Amino acid sequence: MKQLEIGQLILQKLKEEERSQAWLAKKMGRHRGYVMHLLEKNDIYVNDLTEISKILNYNFLELYASRVNEELSAK
Repeated sequence: MKQLEIGQLILQKLKEEERSQAWLAKKMGRHRGYVMHLLEKNDIYVNDLTEISKILNYNFLELYASRVNEELSAK
């Protein structure tokens, strides 16, 4: 199964909401560089992803859960 590009999905959601990485960083209480680094990666800490999900009102964790469920069903 193809790896989730979580950073790209978060960037897409920010664009839909007409929000910037700087806005997200401020909401998270982090430096913009930290958020930029997070979004360049294909993996992310669960705590950060939970916080981003709350801020953007979108459950990014569910994307991972769906993938795990699909893989378990395929066995």
